[in-house]
Amino acid sequence: MTNSEPLSQCIKNKRLRWLGHVLRMKDTRIPKRALQSTPQGRRKVGRPAVTWRSTITKELIEMGMIWGEARVKAKDRLEWKSKVMTLCSTRKIKTLIRFVLSFKNKKN
Repeated sequence: MTNSEPLSQCIKNKRLRWLGHVLRMKDTRIPKRALQSTPQGRRKVGRPAVTWRSTITKELIEMGMIWGEARVKAKDRLEWKSKVMTLCSTRKIKTLIRFVLSFKNKKN
């Protein structure tokens, strides 16, 4: 087992940090406008639409936040960064607990 975090965790961390950056932008900036827009049209039949916004919404729920709270917290850069880092630390602890429990179950 290495000391580095899983790639999926690294991606979530970067995504949430980018969200904080975008939420602090002026409303006229293209990334902010893209985040606030809703695409028109229909997708092909098949898999459900997974968007960056829907993924972020799930991750905010994991953090115990909704979009309004995220907008307020992201204004304070240090608060947002600490919130994101806390989430990452919590996941690492949960992963470690799951690993230890599965190891104990295999022994018994």
